[in-house]
Amino acid sequence: MYTVKDYRPPKPFFMMSINELVKYNKKCQEIDKFLLYKKPNLKKHKKTKNRRNRKTRRKKRRTKKNLSKREKLKMKS
Repeated sequence: MYTVKDYRPPKPFFMMSINELVKYNKKCQEIDKFLLYKKPNLKKHKKTKNRRNRKTRRKKRRTKKNLSKREKLKMKS
């Protein structure tokens, strides 16, 4: 919504009237509140399951495939 660039006054301070200065001051206060108290938009990464589990899953798949191949060969002969 707001950025640091929004602090720039519309004209130099010595040329502003009192009402313009008050208006600018209120605007700066709003920007301060927004920038100081906004929450950072951080997305946390999901943790992957540990590596050992992944290894065992791979091994299980391999053994299942091998077992099924062996059984098919037994059935054919």
